[in-house]
Amino acid sequence: MDSAVLFDFGGTLDADGVAWKERFHRLFEAEGVRVGSARFDPVFYAADDALVGAVPATLPLDDTVLRVAAGVAMALRPEDATLGARVAARFLTEARACFEANARVLERLARRYRLGIVSNFYGNLPTVCDNANVRRYFGVIVDSAQIGFLKPDPRIFLAAVETLGVKPGRTVMVGDSLARDMAGARAAQERDCAAWVLARFAELDLRVIVKTTASSLESFREVAGAPEIGRMLVSTVDAWCRPADFARFVSSAVRRPREATVLAVTPLIADEKPLGVRVGAEGRVTALGLASPALVTAGVYLVSERARRLEPPSHLGRLREHLGWLLDSGEPMFGEVIETVVDVDRAEDVALAESLAAARLPR
Repeated sequence: MDSAVLFDFGGTLDADGVAWKERFHRLFEAEGVRVGSARFDPVFYAADDALVGAVPATLPLDDTVLRVAAGVAMALRPEDATLGARVAARFLTEARACFEANARVLERLARRYRLGIVSNFYGNLPTVCDNANVRRYFGVIVDSAQIGFLKPDPRIFLAAVETLGVKPGRTVMVGDSLARDMAGARAAQERDCAAWVLARFAELDLRVIVKTTASSLESFREVAGAPEIGRMLVSTVDAWCRPADFARFVSSAVRRPREATVLAVTPLIADEKPLGVRVGAEGRVTALGLASPALVTAGVYLVSERARRLEPPSHLGRLREHLGWLLDSGEPMFGEVIETVVDVDRAEDVALAESLAAARLPR
């Protein structure tokens, strides 16, 4: 098995994607403690943080949940001596039902993949997994309090995949938090990709940026805003074309005026959301964002020094909006045709790119 699946623990293996804070809040409300999130959240975080690194590695699941519940109960209703125990009992009943249901899924997955857990926990996660009767399915259990890294730090994910003996790119992460689980796992995969690029092209002077950005425009500006002077050739990661076509585009683009930005455009509209382009006399771009266009942008750009340094309006959120703003602002812009470019976002895009790559080029 050369592929792996990593799981978060709290909110994922013990629930259907609902984190501990939200579940405890609901259960305290069921016991008559009705407070808003502004009051409940800091109380929960204080009880939760008090356990991190402060519990023995052998502390069982029941006692772990009870300590969290008791900490919250003491802050919200100290006069009720059994409130924490009642909430903990409800929490554990629900969690055990999820453990039992998920065990059947884990058993099937374990036959095909190497499994692991990566969780921000208290330092006793292996014991807790023993108590939940799920530990046997996992080749590695990484507890943040034991390893010293918190999600979304990619090092906690890399520690798991290294122990499992698989590559980050052959691993998926299942969790209940986009910020902690998805972003961190993706960063670990990106670091693996960066290492491959540096090794594959060792003879080149490369600078690799590993960063999660909020938009295509932010990514574009991160790259185009590099300190090197002059024009810059920029390609999106999901634009595929034949190497010879790419070389022809570069050769044609560099012959355009240095103050101009040159867009690769294509008549092959293999994109979910194409950006239509009108190219007029002498190859000049005259309009962007057309409906039913003959040409669309192809994800490859030769960006002028001036365009690289211009600060776009703050309301722009996407690269296509930025390109439109440049054109409307009077920046010179040209189009150079690449006949076959595929924007590889979907499974059918991969199949199309592979078939085109395998096709014999005309002589």
